[in-house]
Amino acid sequence: MAALESSHEPEPEPDVPASGPVPLPYAAVADYEAAERAMVRRMRRDTLLATPITMLFFATVLGVAASVAGASVVGAAGAGAVIGLLGGLFVGVWAGVVRSVASFEELEGHPHRERAKRP
Repeated sequence: MAALESSHEPEPEPDVPASGPVPLPYAAVADYEAAERAMVRRMRRDTLLATPITMLFFATVLGVAASVAGASVVGAAGAGAVIGLLGGLFVGVWAGVVRSVASFEELEGHPHRERAKRP
């Protein structure tokens, strides 16, 4: 058994580059930066659209609920506006990211995108 262990030589390690990200060609980096800028623009636009809508929705819902219950409508509507503000920020950012997924998949060449292009 000792003879088997001593005759076994370790396998040579393959040439592994230094740790860290693999550098991309400048054109690929520029494409990724353009996709990221487009994503940020979509996030801003969707947030600006979603925030007032969700604020109005939640203020109305809580205001109606408070008036039916006989409580202060102003306080409930204010609370609804704050909830709507937070919800609008979340929904706007989420929608912008979701709308940008396709551009990142095109850059990375996902097989799902290739299957979708076939007739």
